[in-house]
This record gives sequence, structure tokens and C-alpha cells, in this order.
Amino acid sequence: MLPAGIFCFLCPPSAHPEEARSGEPLSEPQQVPANPSATEALGASLNSVWNRYADSAPADASVELDNGVVRWSMPKESADELRDCIASRSAEADGPVRTMASFERETAAVVAKAMHRKIMARFSKKVKDGIETQVFVLETIPRKN
Repeated sequence: MLPAGIFCFLCPPSAHPEEARSGEPLSEPQQVPANPSATEALGASLNSVWNRYADSAPADASVELDNGVVRWSMPKESADELRDCIASRSAEADGPVRTMASFERETAAVVAKAMHRKIMARFSKKVKDGIETQVFVLETIPRKN
């Protein structure tokens, strides 16, 4: 019969409890910061695009994820501010030309990258209660039978 310690080289060191290796008790486990949720990460990415086109992104914008759809809602006043900033900055000649079309392309690219799916359609919903909503329709993933 072989001694039990002979096969110890097959197990990685992490498989052995710390107490068994050093003889000291384990310290309290450290808290690992939680990853931001998908909506928070997507909202931060969309705000980053917004900040390139306007002075500051709306603080009360929200992102909703649904089955195959992403909705980005913001107050109508903020959306109007964005349009005004884009119009006023296009007259300036410093840096790349920023248009509403390029803003829409960049936001669609951010959503596609974050969701790992293509954007099949993008449209604005009718303004309701002072809230403007941009809707991104994602590609459907075919099911395997």
C-alpha cells in the first residue's frame, strides 16, 4: 500500500486547505466587489457616447433589458439638449464632425457590443409623459433542435 502523501503532487495547492498547509487558521474571507449589472454597464457605455456629443449625460436616464429588446429612456428635455449641442458643435471645426446620425450609429454599436448580438432595428418611441425612449431590437438567436 502506498502512503497517502505520495499522490499529493496530483492535486493543485489550492485543493488543500490553508490550515493543513501552514497550520494557521484561515482569516476572514475578503469581500470581492460585485460586478455591475448588465443594465448599469450598458447605461455607463451609452452615457459615455452621450458625453462625446453633449456636455453631460442625463442623470435620470434608464436602460431596460427585455427579451430581444433594449430600451433607453431619458427626459425629453435632455434629448432636445443633445440635439441642440450636436447642431451647435457641427458649426465648430475642432475635431470630428458630430451628427445625430453618427450618434445613433455609435449608440447602436455600444448596445451590440455589450449584448454580443447584432442590432436589427433602432427606433424612437412616441414621447409619452415627457419621456423619450430609444428602442434597439436585437437579432434572434436560432435554437438548436
